[in-house]
Amino acid sequence: NTVQILEPDTLTVDKTEINTTDKYEGYRFIGTLPEIIPDVVENGTTIKVNYEKDEYKYTVEYYYNNVLDTEKTVNAVAKYKEVIESYENKAGDKYYLDKEENLPLTISVTPEDNIIKVYYTKKSSSITVKYQLEDEDFFVSQDVVINGEVDTVHTIGEALDIPEKYELVSGPESNQIT
Repeated sequence: NTVQILEPDTLTVDKTEINTTDKYEGYRFIGTLPEIIPDVVENGTTIKVNYEKDEYKYTVEYYYNNVLDTEKTVNAVAKYKEVIESYENKAGDKYYLDKEENLPLTISVTPEDNIIKVYYTKKSSSITVKYQLEDEDFFVSQDVVINGEVDTVHTIGEALDIPEKYELVSGPESNQIT
């Protein structure tokens, strides 16, 4: 006995079986081919359901001495799984890069995970105060070194070991470390 199975020439399409929504994480539905899914197709017909990578927001936050500066925060968008490897340097002259968090960033579907944190720390500087006789290279006291951060105002006191017979006739031009 031989049994012959004949396939029909046409098939009824169950449109509920064709997913035309956002089926895959990170991708969005963009259309089908044919554009309108027919009710009946010929045997062997292919219906394509097309998706593309979706775009998601990401943020670059800038911290100065561990304090978030919201005015410098950058909000942008990138495609799913795109790798962000850089950001705009906003250190300026007074700060240096201390550390970065979440860089490189691979864009995910979760906005809370799409944050790059950039930490800057204020540069340090010092002032050396030298006490010397007017118009001479003779120093009447040990140098006084004052350490601090850039643009920090410090009071510059007198050296404690200046002999009594000397009088301070002029001070520094500025008591600000630059």
